[in-house]
Amino acid sequence: MHRILILIFVSLFSFSLLAKQRVVMLISLDPETNRPPLRSRNWNINEKLEKVFLRKLKKKDLELVVLPFTRQDELRAELLNPNNHAIFWVGHSNAEAGLAAAGIYDDQGFNMKEVFQEIHQNIKFLGLVGCQALPFVESLKKSSYWNLNSHLSTYAREKRTDARSGLKRAIKAFLKMDKKEAPVCHEKEVIQVRVTRSSDKELSSARIIRKGQLVGSFDENQEEITIELPLGLSKSELKLVLESGAPNNTKTKFNLGRLQFEAEDESLSWKLFADRDGNPLGFGSHVYRFTGNLKEELITRNILPKQCLTNN
Repeated sequence: MHRILILIFVSLFSFSLLAKQRVVMLISLDPETNRPPLRSRNWNINEKLEKVFLRKLKKKDLELVVLPFTRQDELRAELLNPNNHAIFWVGHSNAEAGLAAAGIYDDQGFNMKEVFQEIHQNIKFLGLVGCQALPFVESLKKSSYWNLNSHLSTYAREKRTDARSGLKRAIKAFLKMDKKEAPVCHEKEVIQVRVTRSSDKELSSARIIRKGQLVGSFDENQEEITIELPLGLSKSELKLVLESGAPNNTKTKFNLGRLQFEAEDESLSWKLFADRDGNPLGFGSHVYRFTGNLKEELITRNILPKQCLTNN
């Protein structure tokens, strides 16, 4: 019996030694619009970035993962993946200093900025390789979104950035980062709401925003999620926006679907902002106004933030 226990212990210990830190590079660049002048059509920015990533890190005993043409559902999944050690994002961004006006874009022009508000505590490094992304990172650090990620090392530049040279700088910063302890996670008291969406067509990925803050995210064709809302909000602060992040000039088809809300407290309800025929008002985003009643005592639950959960 003791011999069996020893063998089990040795096996588990050996497995822990063999487990490698997972480092992911997410690319969202269009090769056609990111080809330097006078280059042949075979020149592909995604392939060039992958070569740089693998060459610079291949000797570091890491599990290296490359995901091109990243969409918001993939980005959110990787940012909340407890198995990840570091994330590199290579895409477009703008120079706006404020979170409301900032932009982090995929290759189709969809804005991904709110997705970066939640990062799992196991992730120790985030490199944003995009033009003038530093103000966006600094705004997130100053906000309450990254309170549980104060140990996170980051890379971003205030200048225009070439993707390949920017990636090399980001990798250099990753290899030199200091190790810091993560803040302790505590449960928080929230209002839980079950949100379902329906449509007779395929559903696009989408996110639910409350006053600029991400509160939930749907993957493609996902029909149900649970969101958490903080206590002490006024009716106007409970307005929810379902959005795709799509630019106004997009040619990409998307379908947000219609939402239904089911709170544990039946006094809470939301209604779609629509015209007389029931058609949603707004391109790429649908507004749901709070139409319920706020009682002094609401049904709440104590939960751990998504950044702290081992399974997301």
